[in-house]
Amino acid sequence: MRKLVIMGLAAAVAVAVQAETAFRLGDITQVVFEDAFVTNSAKSWGAAAARDLRNALAKVTGKTIPYDREAKGRKLGGVTVYLGDTAAARAAGLDASKLRRGAFRLVTRPGQAFILSNTGMAATYGVAEFLQRYADYWFCVISGDDPYTVAPEREVPCADVTREHEMYARHYSLWGRQYAKTCQTTGAEFSRRTRSRSWFELEPEEMPSRLPGYSHSYYKYVPPEKYWTTHPEYYSLAEDGLRHSKANCASELCLSN
Repeated sequence: MRKLVIMGLAAAVAVAVQAETAFRLGDITQVVFEDAFVTNSAKSWGAAAARDLRNALAKVTGKTIPYDREAKGRKLGGVTVYLGDTAAARAAGLDASKLRRGAFRLVTRPGQAFILSNTGMAATYGVAEFLQRYADYWFCVISGDDPYTVAPEREVPCADVTREHEMYARHYSLWGRQYAKTCQTTGAEFSRRTRSRSWFELEPEEMPSRLPGYSHSYYKYVPPEKYWTTHPEYYSLAEDGLRHSKANCASELCLSN
């Protein structure tokens, strides 16, 4: 009798989980992003995030996915993924303005998907998380030729997930001056996907990289003479495919390690 009850509960749970499916990846028909991503230079990375989202979704669904700013978005059937602080999100009762700077929120409902953010950079984080969670798509290689599986039948669950930085306002000193920067919990995919989007065609300023006065300070925190022999993975791959332990040698710390 006890076994039957357990089996019955398992079946009920299975039905409940199935009922909580929001949509399939193949149901997505377009990506619509916040107008400010093209009208506000401070948020311009959000448009690049929308393009990456469109491109990745096209790969995993095996079909063309159009994308555009909200003011020009077409009325298409199927599921629209809204990115940023959109009017559609506000109409759905979702307020991106309440998020902390750099945080994002993923909301998936039957026939709806929202990646909420109030900065362009947070939009890139939200896109990476959305694709990892629901499309098994990871930004892995510098060339952009990331591995993926075409799976339009993959189901996206109903969910509401908010991600914030593990730490805010982490200070470190350079020549007696202090710079307040945020630290991301993961780094490799964000560094790769935002490459060539900053002024210096490197990682964004908010993630200290090879910009003068930044990368070499990383080596002071994790000195190669102490860690290189036993932990070469602490130091990132450079464009020549090798890891380097010499400061300012086209390499830096590997943020995923």
